[in-house]
Amino acid sequence: MTKPKIKNDWLITLGVSAPFLKWIGYFIPFVNRPVQELLSILLFFGAGPIGFTALLFALIQNRKKLRLFGWLGILIFMTIDFFMIPMMPTIGANLFFRNRIKSHQLDLLVFDGRKNGNVIVNRQTSGTHWKRIQADWESIQSFKKPFALEFRSAEITDEDIARIDGNIYIRKISFKDCPNISDQAIRQVSRIPNLEIVSFTNIPRLEEPDFADLANLKKLFCIKLAYCTNLSERSLESFPQIPRLKYFSLLHCPHVSQDIIRQLNNKNPKCKIYQEGDLPSKRMPRN
Repeated sequence: MTKPKIKNDWLITLGVSAPFLKWIGYFIPFVNRPVQELLSILLFFGAGPIGFTALLFALIQNRKKLRLFGWLGILIFMTIDFFMIPMMPTIGANLFFRNRIKSHQLDLLVFDGRKNGNVIVNRQTSGTHWKRIQADWESIQSFKKPFALEFRSAEITDEDIARIDGNIYIRKISFKDCPNISDQAIRQVSRIPNLEIVSFTNIPRLEEPDFADLANLKKLFCIKLAYCTNLSERSLESFPQIPRLKYFSLLHCPHVSQDIIRQLNNKNPKCKIYQEGDLPSKRMPRN
């Protein structure tokens, strides 16, 4: 096979495969993976221009040899590739990254003590549909896909959390204004193996928890302790090294000194610790 023939085949193959390469780029997951992110962006935005250019060169190179069906085939794929060229990059980028965000959103189950007692609300991934389902622990266990679980002003105890020990579908768990949650809750949530985000907000009985058990959460990358005004500095000394931990918020926890912050940083040097403000949502990935 001659070099011009090989070059010609490569040009046509590249041009014809461009639509498939674009959608491969669209579906490559890249959260927290810079190499995959770069490859995904290159494929999604570059497949159209590269494919169109490749077919244009192939057409020019073979214009005297092509028959009717050859001309039609190349022109059809050139048209497809042309319309994949991002004429309006902003719209293209919005569509691209909006899909990324949706693909990592979680369904949300909420125990909310302010709405007719403990009512579980299910928010679909689209964020547009809400419905109420049976308010019991079996509703949690019935979910067989990744989801987030929130307790807001709910009358739950540490022992209640034990009912979801070992649940492999819970990715995020959050407690807000739950008066009966205490130090033992840290041990209970550490038994939910795939947790990525743990949040405690305004939990007055969180005082001297032993954080060492959080070392069991190999996927944990964010922990938020906000308005836990009775949280002692000594308890934070038990905080373990967690390889994937990236974000740690200690918002309005008054008993935390800079010395303990340095200790936390030494144990988890890749983790960013926030005290003055909340976690920056735009920068925090959905792992």
